[in-house]
Amino acid sequence: NARICKGIYQEAEAIAFQDSEEIKENFIILARALTAKGAYAGYATHDQDLIDQLLAWIESEKIPPDKFEFQVLYGVPMAGRLEELKNKGYKIRVYVPFGPDWFDYSVRRLKENPNIAGYVIKNMFKNE
Repeated sequence: NARICKGIYQEAEAIAFQDSEEIKENFIILARALTAKGAYAGYATHDQDLIDQLLAWIESEKIPPDKFEFQVLYGVPMAGRLEELKNKGYKIRVYVPFGPDWFDYSVRRLKENPNIAGYVIKNMFKNE
């Protein structure tokens, strides 16, 4: 099993791609490599364009739904996309920070990328 994650957190240029298109291209390269090796893959992203690219590849190559799953962070709006994926027969895993350390974890992630606070506040009042 392996998980490929395109997150919102800022990482150093020395360890992570910075260009959005380069990130997406390499995500797809990794997804193909995992499938070629027979690994079960978790595709963790909220990027709608990347999900579209993954679906195009999955459908063109006829990748069976038991070889992968889509993964998302609880609370990040997906505009009905999770329901759509589920209705197509794809597995969905939702990551929920939970337990006694959830608050410290959340504060640490906000400190790592303060832009997340604005995103969270903006989406708190959306009804999906």
